[in-house]
Amino acid sequence: MRVRSAIVGNRVEEMSDISRTSAVIVVLALLIAGTLSRSQLVANWIGVVATIAVTGLTVFGLYYTDRLRVQLPTPLLFGIAGLFGIYLGHVLVGNFGSASLAVWPFYTTFVAGTLLFVLPALVPERTVFRIVSRFAVCVGLIGMFVVFVRPFTIPIVAIELTTWHDKSAPFLPAEAAMRSVTANPNEAGILFAVGAVAAIREWLDERTVVAKALAVLAILSLYLSQSRGGFALFLISITLYPVFRYSKPHIGVKLLAFGLAGTVLFVFSRIGVLPSFGPLERVPLTHRDDLWRGAVDALLSENAIRWLFGPGIIDTGEWIAPYVDNEQVSGTPVHGAYFHFLRFGIVGAGIWLLTVWSSILGEALNENQNHFALALSSGFGVLMIFEAVNVFDTRIGAILMALSFGYLFAGVSRTIVIKRPTTGFRPIFESGEKSNDFRSSQYRRSSTEENRL
Repeated sequence: MRVRSAIVGNRVEEMSDISRTSAVIVVLALLIAGTLSRSQLVANWIGVVATIAVTGLTVFGLYYTDRLRVQLPTPLLFGIAGLFGIYLGHVLVGNFGSASLAVWPFYTTFVAGTLLFVLPALVPERTVFRIVSRFAVCVGLIGMFVVFVRPFTIPIVAIELTTWHDKSAPFLPAEAAMRSVTANPNEAGILFAVGAVAAIREWLDERTVVAKALAVLAILSLYLSQSRGGFALFLISITLYPVFRYSKPHIGVKLLAFGLAGTVLFVFSRIGVLPSFGPLERVPLTHRDDLWRGAVDALLSENAIRWLFGPGIIDTGEWIAPYVDNEQVSGTPVHGAYFHFLRFGIVGAGIWLLTVWSSILGEALNENQNHFALALSSGFGVLMIFEAVNVFDTRIGAILMALSFGYLFAGVSRTIVIKRPTTGFRPIFESGEKSNDFRSSQYRRSSTEENRL
């Protein structure tokens, strides 16, 4: 099997030589399926099934053609395994609200594993995010037509695409926020934010008119969505990316640590752990702080075992409802992935927190960083404080987040190659070395044809 190189950040990563067409088809199918998981177009279950089918067929196809490579980044591997163990324990003892909730972790863990451990060992990161930027712009153009021209009906499904009527975009002739084909602006906003950062990176590398146009359209789409989660993800990522790219690692680490510490102090002040500070109290959170306090109080009211491992796979809205003082949001699920994981107790939330930030800070301390994946993962790490996005889902935000963290370790993780057996039914595992000694590689701008779609 031939191996080719892709320049990522200031390091060279080797990828298995699948055809470019196959890579585009797989990534595009994932993006479409993830978008349909929370869409105006079809029922959510269709997108969920499509996402599982795409990941399943991808893994099967790679195995059947003896191209299945799995990267093994230790922080992510142990974190995912630990959380899945807690999931499984709750299922075995019956701590779940419904049958659908009980099976949810099994297929979402498979999807997350494919995106974290398989796809980054298969397709170059730049190829994936070039597709993401173009897909984001296409979704944005559909939304712009709805905003600036008129809502329209898609004939096949007989569904009218509309705007989101809860808020509008200031300074533009739009009566409501843009959501394009997605169910709400936050779903679209995360896609536009990642697409914008990817397009800006492409422009910095290649200085082409196409990349500049993609960046402008993606940023305009993000603005029209009025997604505060998308704004936060974009601003954090685009601030950190040039710092990681053009400065020494210790500068980026200090900036990241300072921003993270400030965010933690802000959250603690809003949930009552620390004394409140006047200006911070005026930051609008649309009652997220009420939900955060409710989640903490709900966990503290549990017995010792549940305090450690949580009440199980349940609807967090129902769990925290008795502890939420604000009737406007009583019964609403927790907004914030870290607080959402409190349903798996201090242990579950702690595992997720350590998995995310040990991955980010570990890569930030590396002299040969994947600048883009590091900046994007940092943005998602902060976003999870305010939004319930995590890798255990089939939505577009979860897919993009999983890819970001997967590529954080691409090329520096030990890999195994899983081949079909020549006889019998037992698969053959071949241990692979790290793809390159990246510490001896030099930064080179990637403008070669090898990285083009």
